[in-house]
Amino acid sequence: MDEDFGFLEDYRHRAIKWRDALLFPPDVAVEVVSAFKHRDMRLLGIDVFGSSANGEYKCLDEKCLDFSQKKYWDCSAQELCEIAADHIQSDNDFLVEFIEP
Repeated sequence: MDEDFGFLEDYRHRAIKWRDALLFPPDVAVEVVSAFKHRDMRLLGIDVFGSSANGEYKCLDEKCLDFSQKKYWDCSAQELCEIAADHIQSDNDFLVEFIEP
């Protein structure tokens, strides 16, 4: 499996650069998940951010996905991508950061 997340740079112009992170709007995040799926890359998880009144972004811990949890250990890369896409599409009022190795 390819572990090079460098392809995320192809989406930089459609993301919000915040601190050292690329935050993706939901529609772009779903495209990125499709790219992971096409490459048969295992997602490590996603961090979910909401915006605040002062222009900062706040991590919404309860909406994040951590695929290192035991319940995901037996999932294939394809299954993890489907879980992530469904999760992103279930509530499109946030920004997504992909956890990199």
